[in-house]
Amino acid sequence: MSNLYASKFDEEIALLLEKYSSSSYTRYSDDMSISGDFETYDTCQKIVSDIREILKKYSLKLNNSKIRIVSPKMIKKVTGVNIINGELKPSKKIVNYINNTMYYIDKYGLESHLKKTSKTAFSSEESFKEHLLGKIYFVKSINHRIGSILLEKYYVVFKQ
Repeated sequence: MSNLYASKFDEEIALLLEKYSSSSYTRYSDDMSISGDFETYDTCQKIVSDIREILKKYSLKLNNSKIRIVSPKMIKKVTGVNIINGELKPSKKIVNYINNTMYYIDKYGLESHLKKTSKTAFSSEESFKEHLLGKIYFVKSINHRIGSILLEKYYVVFKQ
């Protein structure tokens, strides 16, 4: 539903960014990412200001605490993905979550782990395993090597 609502907004942002060479815009739900070879910090501030005006038309506003203007050499984090020197890497948070989860499942068993961590939102052990596998494939889609290592651990832990 939000994608339908935001499609006009996306079109306006795309038109705005056509003024700037080599820029790109992506949106996942309500998270936006704009990147490009912008000449100055003031240019970036102008883009933020223009986006703020576009959002007003849709009765929306930017969350100031989430606005980041970063230099090309800094690590960029976008929806669980780090961009380091132009290379995509999964966040340490998701990789650590997967590793820690599999460690404790291997040590204490899946049922015990789910009870201990209050993961009762899952309807069954199978649905939790699918959740974990989904996270592993997400990592693998970003970094094949790390994802493959995690997938191998998954199969060892669940003896598949």
